[in-house]
Amino acid sequence: MKLLFLILIKFSLTQIYAGPYSVPTPPSLQEKVKESDYIVYAELDDIQQTDIRKGTYSVQCNLRIKRAYKAKNQLSPNLEVSFIIMPGSYGKMLIEAPKKGEYIIFLQEKTVRDSKGKSLNSIVLYDPNPFAFQTYTSQLEQELLKLLK
Repeated sequence: MKLLFLILIKFSLTQIYAGPYSVPTPPSLQEKVKESDYIVYAELDDIQQTDIRKGTYSVQCNLRIKRAYKAKNQLSPNLEVSFIIMPGSYGKMLIEAPKKGEYIIFLQEKTVRDSKGKSLNSIVLYDPNPFAFQTYTSQLEQELLKLLK
């Protein structure tokens, strides 16, 4: 009975301090490689962040792809990407627009339907979005190449 009481207290305190939602555990590099249809080394530029409402931002940026490590289909060398940032939803991950620079970017292909019901394939950021961007380093590239063999 004492053990059950202590577990209940620990659970209650965890919920009080963590709030009703907990921050998800970031996926491992291995998970992202497996779940991504496209993995690219790209330069991010022309980054524009717009306030939608307090604490939520819309971001548009251009990706100039320097190298595709994994590609389900041929990609355009330049992509325009749009996404939403909700700071606090994923802890310290993606609380503002990524800075101009070089990144390894994880992308997925999703099937969407237009207003007439026609199916279209669309390339989107890895879901959840905050884990789609990793700052490029040669060490990260080497780890990635090992996983892709």
